[in-house]
Amino acid sequence: MNEMIQKILNIIPTSSHSEPSIRAVLNRLTSFGYLPTEDDSWELSFVMMSVENHIKNSCNITSIPEGLFNVAADMICGEFLMNRKNSGRLDISDLDLSGAITSISEGDVSISFDTNATDEQKFNQLVSYLLTKGKGEFVCYRQLKW
Repeated sequence: MNEMIQKILNIIPTSSHSEPSIRAVLNRLTSFGYLPTEDDSWELSFVMMSVENHIKNSCNITSIPEGLFNVAADMICGEFLMNRKNSGRLDISDLDLSGAITSISEGDVSISFDTNATDEQKFNQLVSYLLTKGKGEFVCYRQLKW
């Protein structure tokens, strides 16, 4: 795992992603049952820069604030997994989708797990959740553009 972190750090030296943020992304991917390899380093670093730029442009800021650390990590994982699936380089059956969430309600908290959904449906729900969770927090860091 440390070799993977070093390879990504070597590829994106000017990125604001530090070793702890790269480690968080790799650990988050591992928690879903995806084991990153060194071959993933270029694609991961590209997705990290892409998500970083998206957050910076959406908020009109120059660096990712600490409060968006987890949001960025989840967005990176979601985009990475979706890219792998769309390019035919991801076997969904290898992932741990047992805890995939089908719906979340915030008022009086309600979380639902669908045990009848196919792996493809669970995967799509997971990726959708990762890509959109926390986007509402952008407003806390948004700056006016003159």
